[in-house]
Amino acid sequence: MADFLHTMVRITDPQRSRAFYEALGFRFERDLDIVRNGEKEATNYFFSLGDDASVLELTFNHDGRSHDLGTGYGHNAIAADDLDETLAGRLTNLLRPGSRRLLNNVELTTGSG
Repeated sequence: MADFLHTMVRITDPQRSRAFYEALGFRFERDLDIVRNGEKEATNYFFSLGDDASVLELTFNHDGRSHDLGTGYGHNAIAADDLDETLAGRLTNLLRPGSRRLLNNVELTTGSG
């Protein structure tokens, strides 16, 4: 059994992005700084929609990088009780070579990219 957790989108302007998603009905929950080697690398902003908590994660990278229209998508996160069973039982025939397992996560490459 797999459950949807959230979608992550990279952003370049946290205030404008927050205003945009709140205008669509999302509710801001919290932010979380990502610190690596003593430097703030990114800030994640989590939003709920309706009764669903933390369904949207907006990620702002503090290194000044920009994103062209359509390139800010990051990932969809799901949770599975048994990841190996979920992958073997449901996804094996949909994966392309190049998909890889990362600890308790998996990076999937589908037929459409």
